[in-house]
Amino acid sequence: MRFNIDGLKVLDLFFQEDERGNFQKIYNRDSFDRLELPFEIHESYISMSKKGTLRGMHYQKEPYGHEKLVSCIHGKALDVCIDLRTDSKSFGFVDHVLIEPGKKSLLIPRGVAHGFYALSDITLMAYFTSSVYNPDYDSGVLWSSINFEWPNKHPIVSERDSKHPIFKDKK
Repeated sequence: MRFNIDGLKVLDLFFQEDERGNFQKIYNRDSFDRLELPFEIHESYISMSKKGTLRGMHYQKEPYGHEKLVSCIHGKALDVCIDLRTDSKSFGFVDHVLIEPGKKSLLIPRGVAHGFYALSDITLMAYFTSSVYNPDYDSGVLWSSINFEWPNKHPIVSERDSKHPIFKDKK
């Protein structure tokens, strides 16, 4: 899969399924080393979202910016990213990908805001970040202000996410 945003990558997951259920491997250091992706996990999260929920568009400002590895562990999500790096040739570009269990993970570079829309009754997402969350550097962009056609014009959104600043496509 090819993206417009520099550094945004989709990674294939190890996935096994049988009569008991399934097993998926989200992260393997050796695989990242082979792909020359220097990603070190400092923190991880899991979110549970109801169908119609939109979470985003989130990022952390420097010096606490981080890369983020995102995987869907149950349900289905439309994952969306926007490049906020003003020195990037892909500044302002938006990319999206459908992610579901056992298929793909998304590796998001520093300076790229991330959000997703839950497409299933229950969607569980796992996040692994290369820095520890710092509330003083937490930031976001208003989801409805980016150049993307969301599947729902009135999603379930947190108060925090509804108050993010509008994205202005200016360097």
